[in-house]
Amino acid sequence: MCHSAYSRKDEVNVNLRELRNRRGLKVNEVAKYLCCSHTTYSRYESGERVPSIDTLLKLSKLYHVSIDYIVGNEEIVGTSLTPNEVRMINAMRMADERSCQDALLILELHRVTK
Repeated sequence: MCHSAYSRKDEVNVNLRELRNRRGLKVNEVAKYLCCSHTTYSRYESGERVPSIDTLLKLSKLYHVSIDYIVGNEEIVGTSLTPNEVRMINAMRMADERSCQDALLILELHRVTK
């Protein structure tokens, strides 16, 4: 079995911190949403503790990303998405809520009728 110095656990805590900061949320706000203590959530972000599947599901809904994204599996496999659609999804994952809404409005205004 191969092990790298950088594990999925490391990606989870880095991604959780990045997602929270991008959304402008405080640790206590996310902890309240998850119904856990401030300390528990802080340990997820520090890598001292790994979130359960149920917690990952809640976080994916809060941040509007997939669990795959949270755990660092950015591959999009088995879909019919075009390369531009994949780029758009990845860009939206990195954007704040306001930017996502603006992008959607622009796309809706430029909708082509078939």
